[in-house]
Amino acid sequence: MFSTISNANEVAKIYQHLQQQNGLNKKKISFLFVQKAGLINLSKQKKHCYSMQLSQLGESLLYFSDRPSRIVGHMSTAEFVSIWNKTKIYPNATVQGFIIHNKVKKPFMSVITFSNPRFDKAAGTLYYHGCITDKTTEKSNLPLKIVDATLFIDNYGPWNGA
Repeated sequence: MFSTISNANEVAKIYQHLQQQNGLNKKKISFLFVQKAGLINLSKQKKHCYSMQLSQLGESLLYFSDRPSRIVGHMSTAEFVSIWNKTKIYPNATVQGFIIHNKVKKPFMSVITFSNPRFDKAAGTLYYHGCITDKTTEKSNLPLKIVDATLFIDNYGPWNGA
């Protein structure tokens, strides 16, 4: 059975319910978040670390959990950042998108550890600090612009027992 939920309070309530009903008090629920951005602008801060500006954001983030819970839902970017800022979690994420080279879109992918999210709701812009963690991208560095981007954020949130 799948559960569909739309905000963090509902996630916490469902997690508590699952703990009581299924003895999950010693188990963690792992969530994967999916975030879309039309454009990511990057500026290098230090070796392998960047300031990342995400714009043209989707209206919400999708998330889901693995078995046995199978929770699926969405939440606003503002809520996502608010919850994250209450934790000391620095999740890994895969950034997938395209770089434009000589007017040709080329696929791009990298694994990055994110921190310090900041959301400017009026501008519809989200900022992260990110450091490259995969060895392939470390050698080549990140491009300065990624278009049609999707972020897959792993094991994030106060519900995973962190």
